[in-house]
Amino acid sequence: MLVAFVVCMAMLSFNTMAANRQEKKLEAIRSSLAYLEQKKSVLIAKKERMYEEIASRGDPAWIEVVLMKKLGFVPKGQKKVLFEGSN
Repeated sequence: MLVAFVVCMAMLSFNTMAANRQEKKLEAIRSSLAYLEQKKSVLIAKKERMYEEIASRGDPAWIEVVLMKKLGFVPKGQKKVLFEGSN
């Protein structure tokens, strides 16, 4: 009788430890899923911005913005001001 009780307690302890390991694995998977969903949202937003840029390539205002921001050009009648950091 005592042996059966000890065996049952050992089995219960083993099952509890196994359940705890499974719960930790599940939590790690949930954490990974949340990270990947957040990353997916960022990439979808980036893709949408890129599609908008491609769609507006024929727009003169868009071309001017690209020339100003990415290439540093300044429209006639405006002045370019550069701020130097205090490194």
